Amino acid sequence: MLFIATKDKYNTIWYAGTNKIYSVNNEGEIKSFGTKDGISSTLIYTLTGINNSILIGSNLGLERIVSSSNGNIINIESLNASNMFDGIETNTKADFVDAEGNVYLGTVKGLYKYYLKNQKAQKATSIFITKLLVNNKDYKTIDNKFFNVPHDNFIFKHNENSITFHIGQINNSLSQNNYYIFKLKGLNDSWTKPTKSKEVSYYNLSPGNYTFYVKEVDTLGNDLGNLTSYSFKIEPPFYSSWWFVF
Repeated sequence: MLFIATKDKYNTIWYAGTNKIYSVNNEGEIKSFGTKDGISSTLIYTLTGINNSILIGSNLGLERIVSSSNGNIINIESLNASNMFDGIETNTKADFVDAEGNVYLGTVKGLYKYYLKNQKAQKATSIFITKLLVNNKDYKTIDNKFFNVPHDNFIFKHNENSITFHIGQINNSLSQNNYYIFKLKGLNDSWTKPTKSKEVSYYNLSPGNYTFYVKEVDTLGNDLGNLTSYSFKIEPPFYSSWWFVF
C-alpha cells in the first residue's frame, strides 16, 4: 500500500509504502529501499522533494536523501538535534513547499522552516577570513590592513602548525543565522557538517601545502554559492632538508 508521494528534480517519483520507499524513474524502473539500505525508519509521515534531495519525516526524525538521475540513493543524512533539526518527528502529511522553494514541516515541537538557496543567496554577502590564530595566539601581520591575516600562499614555520580560522560576513543582517561548512585540502577532502560556528581549528599539521575552504550553506547543507579559500604552506624543519648533515 502506498501512502504519500513526491518528485525530485529528475522527475523521478518517490512513494512511501508500509515498509519501504519506492522510486519510479523516467524509464519506468521501480526500485525499493528500506532499513537495510540505510533508512532509519519506514514509518514515514512526510515525503518532500527539493531539487535532487528527498526529505523523509518519520517517527525517528528527519532524513535527507540525495537521489541520482536513475532513481537510486546516493547518500542518506540524518538531521537531528546535533545537526539542526530538533523537531523529534514530523506530523502526518504536514509538509509544504512555497513558491520560493522553502520547505515548511509540522512537527511535534511546532513549525519548522528551511530556507533554500535561491532566496538566501540573493541576500548573502562575501565571506572573509577575518583573523588567524597560530598556536592559539593572534598572528601579527602587516599584509592586510583590514584583517589580521597573512597574504595568500604564506609560508609558516614548521612549528607554526596549529591554525584557527575566524570568518565573517560584512554588513549582513542574516549572518547570525547562516551556516557554514569547512574543508582543509591537504589534510582531507571532506566537508564538515553545517555549523553556525564562525571558527574552525586544525592542530599539529604536517609540513606541506594546504588550501582552506569555507562555504555558506543552508540548514540542509545546500550550497548557497559563497565560497572563500586561503592557501598556505608549512615548511619542513631544517633538519629534514636534504642538505642537512649530522
